[in-house]
Amino acid sequence: FFLTFTTLAVMNVVTAIFCQSAIEGAAKQKEVQMQKYEEHQEMYSQQLREVFKDIDADESGDLSVEEFEIGLANPRVQTFFESMELRIHEARVLFQLLQSGKVQNIEIDDFV
Repeated sequence: FFLTFTTLAVMNVVTAIFCQSAIEGAAKQKEVQMQKYEEHQEMYSQQLREVFKDIDADESGDLSVEEFEIGLANPRVQTFFESMELRIHEARVLFQLLQSGKVQNIEIDDFV
């Protein structure tokens, strides 16, 4: 009886250690995934700012419809939007949606 009880107790402790280790590993993995997601978001944000600056021909800090359309003809801009799984006509629709009310130009913070 004592041997069986001791064996079960040891197995219970080993199982608890294994479970605790698995829980800690999963928590660390989730933290790493969230950090990677934030890094990707920051990278896309930076790239989008660069694209905005490339399109902003008059360097005014905002985009007009004309500047945006000219920018969409740029292969680098097209490639960037495609890398974000955004087709050119969808980018046009997004630009129109960002034009709130009577505002004709879009600022960089609205664009990003």
